[in-house]
Amino acid sequence: MERPAETLSAAIETAGFVLVARAAPELDVAAQLEAALAGGAEVVFAAGGDGTLRAVAERLLDTGCALAVVPGGTMNRVAERLGLPDDPVAAIAALAAKRAWHLDVGSVGDAVFLYQSIIGPPARLLRFREMQRGRRALGWLPLLRAGVRALLRRPDRSIVVVVADGAIRQGGHAAVVTAPAPGSDGLLGVEVARPRGLWAKLRQAWRWIRRDLSRDPQVVALRTNRAAMLGPAPVLRLSLDGEMRVVRVPVRFRVRRAALAVLLPA
Repeated sequence: MERPAETLSAAIETAGFVLVARAAPELDVAAQLEAALAGGAEVVFAAGGDGTLRAVAERLLDTGCALAVVPGGTMNRVAERLGLPDDPVAAIAALAAKRAWHLDVGSVGDAVFLYQSIIGPPARLLRFREMQRGRRALGWLPLLRAGVRALLRRPDRSIVVVVADGAIRQGGHAAVVTAPAPGSDGLLGVEVARPRGLWAKLRQAWRWIRRDLSRDPQVVALRTNRAAMLGPAPVLRLSLDGEMRVVRVPVRFRVRRAALAVLLPA
């Protein structure tokens, strides 16, 4: 879009919403959020990828203000999970019915995630992905090098996953924790990867992209309302909806029930 703020604002008004605070792209996300809440907003439209949506959602928890998702990132898995089309203007139009839902979210300490957290060596690739933003083709070189090294590195069993008060323990090279989907059983999906060799890593990466990692023969899949991750070092590297963090062990995951108000398409 040549003028995204104006285009999206017009689409929001066409969908029947009254704007009490308009987009201010010159400000950061936090400042724009505070302006919206100060203006008495009942709904905040957030345009961006999963990481941007996560940051907005974290601020809106327990405020009574609903999140309206406008897809604008690389994968837009949160928008897809909510049943929204990829086109941002079409997504806004789909929310015109103002249908509210209280979404279960995953949490790690005080931080939340709306879709997924990746724990272990694969999360390190996200740092290199951040390095390529805005650098076009040359920016992908660090990510490519890091990806090749990750594939060639010998897998270990460095992560131990403890589920539901120690009832189940699984060791693996990496783990994926997925937040509950709308209308699901309200449990976290935990997938522990135990690849044996280069081919297994490639196969698991492809299945993760296709969202069927749990079907891999070298992956243990679990459903739980809480889990903890341990490792050989005092910290573990993980991602929250695509944004990398380093967290002290044990890393504790749980579900926050009906914590976030969101708008769903009719």
